[in-house]
Amino acid sequence: MVCNDAGLAAQDRRLAASFRRALESGVPPWRLRRQQQSWLDAREDAARNEPGAVADLYDQRIRELDEVGGEDR
Repeated sequence: MVCNDAGLAAQDRRLAASFRRALESGVPPWRLRRQQQSWLDAREDAARNEPGAVADLYDQRIRELDEVGGEDR
């Protein structure tokens, strides 16, 4: 789904950058990875059941990671 949608692909790149910054902020990596896996599960559920919600899930997760990583958006 992400690969076929330019907007979601851009959000996926932003999410990856936010995730890296969050990892660099000193949060235990295991905690971030566990949270990220939960988010990935929610994204997959949304993609199957409510595709229009996927972009909103990306925005929400990026905001969460940016707060952890110290980014102001």
